[in-house]
Amino acid sequence: MALLRIRGWINREQSKRTFINTTGDHWITVAFVLLETLGFVVSVPHDVLSVIYFVTLFIYTIYIFLVIKVQIFSGVGLFCVYLLLFVQSGFLMQFVYNPICQEAHYVVIAYNVLAPVLLSILKSRIHHTKTQLKHVEFKEIWLELFFYVGVVSMIVYYVSAGFIPLFAEDGENARVAAMAGRGKFVVLASNCFTFAILLTKSKVKRVIRLALSVLLLIGTGYRSSALELLLLLFIVFIIGNGRKYIAKGIAFVILLCFLYSIIGVLRSNTAWSWVGLYKPMLWRFYVNSSNLGVIIERFPKNQFMLGKAFIQDISVLLPGAQDTFMTQLKTIMNYQFPGGSLTPTLFGEGYYNWSYLGAVFWPLFILTLVVLLDDYIKYHFDGRIYYIF
Repeated sequence: MALLRIRGWINREQSKRTFINTTGDHWITVAFVLLETLGFVVSVPHDVLSVIYFVTLFIYTIYIFLVIKVQIFSGVGLFCVYLLLFVQSGFLMQFVYNPICQEAHYVVIAYNVLAPVLLSILKSRIHHTKTQLKHVEFKEIWLELFFYVGVVSMIVYYVSAGFIPLFAEDGENARVAAMAGRGKFVVLASNCFTFAILLTKSKVKRVIRLALSVLLLIGTGYRSSALELLLLLFIVFIIGNGRKYIAKGIAFVILLCFLYSIIGVLRSNTAWSWVGLYKPMLWRFYVNSSNLGVIIERFPKNQFMLGKAFIQDISVLLPGAQDTFMTQLKTIMNYQFPGGSLTPTLFGEGYYNWSYLGAVFWPLFILTLVVLLDDYIKYHFDGRIYYIF
């Protein structure tokens, strides 16, 4: 039913057919602004740079969601929300952890200023003529096939690894060793599970497939794939059922964060404690911002990759164990910690490829692609295809 409601909801939006929402999601924007203000008030010290950062982030949030009125649950909206939660907000949490270098502040301040300008320009230039939406039917047999391809792919992963990384004694390093040369199986499985579950009409089948998918993905020791799937279904539920379920939705997100922390404790094989549960929840909103600062400080100024890092990352699709550039990033920067690679974010990717210019304009380039793809797919295909995108 949720998927049918989504299709009806998107069809009602056909007159607009852009990433812009004329009403805006005001309640979410207010929550963001309040959290940003709280983070700034409790953070110390309040130097000039932190004040400038807060002001630009405050204006960025207001302008994106209230002036331009970007729709929260569109592809563009989710892109902006992701950066807001997992990159931009981290600079307001330095009082809990460690300070982030000034150069990283400058990079994100520039993005905070330029992104609203870019979205305003794109908004003014996107115009459509009325068109017939393409409707694609998916038979249940195809969904079954996709789901079982995912299951078989995960079985191959675990059999070839010889163990379940989540329950290994040294979870951080075990998951990295198990993933070497086998990541393609997990990626294939995750995509197959997502496709099959989101398009399953039977509620019972959807729940069963979801439960099996989450268990199979969490066993790898990597939480992101399983929790991304749960988050996608949460978004389906909210869009399909309306705002009367917002309270339940918030409870679901809190449950996801709690689950995320529990898996982190299991993976690191540490003793159980409430501190061990809530700290990973807060750390998740800070760590990417911190990583950007580390990359800017430690990456050698004479080794910028000029785009070659992206080619190396694509090479993981080749047979055998291929190292991504992110895996080598630790060695290049002489930065050691247990586990796998350092998550660079779009800002960090841009920096180690093209220095500060790349750090600012690479996220803006990706934002432009997201806007154009989001708008094209929403305008030319029905709700289910749009949501899979």
